[in-house]
Amino acid sequence: MNYFKGINYTTLNEKQINKIKQFAEDCVKTNYYGDTKQHNIYKIERDIFIGKAGEEAVKKVFLSYISNNLIKGPDYNIYDKKNKSWEEDLFIDGVGLGVKTQIKNSADAFDLSWLFQKDSEKGRRDVVLDKPDAFVCFVLYTDQGGEHSFYVYPPTQIKNLNFKDPKKEDLIGYKSVVYARDLNHVKDNFLV
Repeated sequence: MNYFKGINYTTLNEKQINKIKQFAEDCVKTNYYGDTKQHNIYKIERDIFIGKAGEEAVKKVFLSYISNNLIKGPDYNIYDKKNKSWEEDLFIDGVGLGVKTQIKNSADAFDLSWLFQKDSEKGRRDVVLDKPDAFVCFVLYTDQGGEHSFYVYPPTQIKNLNFKDPKKEDLIGYKSVVYARDLNHVKDNFLV
């Protein structure tokens, strides 16, 4: 999974953004998110949008290194609660890749970081946490000034991440956080 080592910058066009917006609108109507400690429908829809936009940005970055036929995803199928897919967000040359995206205004408020759902007894859990050899890409998304800009961090394995508690106290016990400042594989290219 060593296709790139530094942080890559990319953008998405309005056609891509509109497709993702429609997916988020359709998806929020059919899923249940109460077990994520989030009940604001607008926020849930926005989170779905941000996540899918990050997946598209990661795909676009990988397309500059490998051919399209070696990339599977993102998945635009909409699943009900019972049939939700826990498959990786993308597959790169057959290897699963999770994608975690944080939007800039959230990074400004809580430090550049990415949340993982860790509570398996009371709700959903990011299954990637149980796969130490699994890969994940982190993304910083900026949608200010009418442009949709993305900084895509190189893939890293779960076992190489330093998980901490979130800054928001009501999320402690439900979420784990990876802070950008702790990403050893990109220390020289740290972004805020």
